Amino acid sequence: MLALSVGCDDLRSRDCPNTVPGESGRVDSGDPVECDACALPLQAAGACAVAATCARAQFEVASPYAIQTKLQLIGSNELAGSTGASSPPLVTDLDGDGVKEIIVGDCAVAPGPSDCAVTVFDQDGVELLSLPATHGALFGAVDLDGVAGAELLIETAPDGNPQHDSLVAYRSDGRGLWAVDLGVAKGVPTVADLEGAGWPTVIARGLLLDGRTGVVTGSFDPVRGDGQNAAVADVDHDGTLEFAESGALFAADGSTLWELPWPLGMGGLSIALQADADPEPEFLFVVEGFVLVDTDGTILTQVDQPAAMCNSTVLADVDGDGAPEVVLDVGGVLTVYHLDGSLLWQRGDQGWVSHIAGWDLDGDGATEIIAQCSEPEDAEVLEILDGRTGDRLYSTPNASSGEGPPVVADIDGDAHAELLVGGGAPHSDGWIPSVTVYHQVNDTWPPAGPAWPVPDYHITNVGSAGEIPQGEPDPAPWTYNVYHARAAADEAVANLTPVLIDVCSDTCEEGGSVQIEVAVANSGPAEADAVVVRVLAGGVTVTETVLPQVRSGVVSEGIVLTVPGVSFDRGEVRVVVDPGGGVLECEERDNAVVVGDPR
Repeated sequence: MLALSVGCDDLRSRDCPNTVPGESGRVDSGDPVECDACALPLQAAGACAVAATCARAQFEVASPYAIQTKLQLIGSNELAGSTGASSPPLVTDLDGDGVKEIIVGDCAVAPGPSDCAVTVFDQDGVELLSLPATHGALFGAVDLDGVAGAELLIETAPDGNPQHDSLVAYRSDGRGLWAVDLGVAKGVPTVADLEGAGWPTVIARGLLLDGRTGVVTGSFDPVRGDGQNAAVADVDHDGTLEFAESGALFAADGSTLWELPWPLGMGGLSIALQADADPEPEFLFVVEGFVLVDTDGTILTQVDQPAAMCNSTVLADVDGDGAPEVVLDVGGVLTVYHLDGSLLWQRGDQGWVSHIAGWDLDGDGATEIIAQCSEPEDAEVLEILDGRTGDRLYSTPNASSGEGPPVVADIDGDAHAELLVGGGAPHSDGWIPSVTVYHQVNDTWPPAGPAWPVPDYHITNVGSAGEIPQGEPDPAPWTYNVYHARAAADEAVANLTPVLIDVCSDTCEEGGSVQIEVAVANSGPAEADAVVVRVLAGGVTVTETVLPQVRSGVVSEGIVLTVPGVSFDRGEVRVVVDPGGGVLECEERDNAVVVGDPR
């Protein structure tokens, strides 16, 4: 924090022309001399730089690794088989009543067709619905028809033949909305309003489907359409969205814009991100290693890691330097790379790492890695690793066994996040759906958004009730630079900082009042309303005022606060600024500035 002190001897002729310099700004002889009414400069409003997003908020978190189970969600549908597998749990307002539901897909692996189901729970753990699903494939809970509430996208085989997989959209009460035969399905469909027309398109297996009806409206290269997902972005800022999949970029109508040399990116994961300073997105294609590609298809970085297909990927700022890193789980070995391909760390002693997620749960500005691991004895373990080093910070036996990454959401609306791990639990001769919800024992974890509606959720691509934004939202999802990771804020928010301009004594004697001129800078991408500006002495408010609004990217006009000189005898004097209504900011640690004693 900046400390500023302007004493009478420092003000010289501007404010105290007759003072004689002395210790601590006091006069050496004669009577105290009146200053010239502290004619402060009163700075006019100006501009300040704005962070593209507010995804790296920092919070003081007490005992972040004092973790316990908050809730165990157990389904009633026993699945026949000896072992379990699952999709990541999803969290959304499925029925439009304002209350979140938790959804998980589970399978019991057995000889012959697997026995699978998608189960819907309320936030208290009561089972609401169970639906059939091939491979436990739950693809999303999104609003496809524009009616309040979300629909479930599920992969299933109506005739029991996994070679005849269908993508089915179910309403929240279990009634079917539509179904499309995909053959042998692969990957996770992506939902976006490609044309900016107000209705969603489902991108799946080389097809473009009208989200309202399931009708095929277009297609794209079926060879490139076998990837794990599509990454969506408006690359040319024309109001329509492009999408990348399997090392190629496609227009909204499915026409190919560019493609990488075969086999780069084929069959892998696709992520849109902000990798450089220009306003266009870049793309990351992950298979065994990764390829970072510029907007025009130029290869920026290529990392080859031959051994096995990457099981799980996280994109997040794990070392707190403001730039994202790529975290890969390949064959149970976790490897973290900078975007330029240089290695940050690698470790392979987690056992078989099923899936990973990222979240800054201790509030230090660096993302931790949350991993589901199978130890050599086949025990399921949940581990949390230091993103900077890979060191183990926390480990506990996990009650659920799953193959989907953990997710982070505030499921109960208490402004503190929970950690959800999906999977199954052994029961009798089978397997039952299960979700374990963890929390910090005193609920001190940072806040998080209330939903995780799709597996590839990244902040603004889907709303908390499954809403699909029309066109590309602002800020764009890819500007948050996260994948399978939770940013600290789910929407643009303000970031207020006091700017100390001047401090002056009305009189050069010890009992006089002190005038403090301060402005308020907002470096967040959202405006701040009812901004409270307070002066505290020894932690006690001495005076305060309210600014009606400070817009994004603006430094307010200077305001003058008058405080008694004796306030400086009570302890440290600070100016503190906060938005009204207890609204959280991007950064909660830069809201104060220390004021030096000018007397």
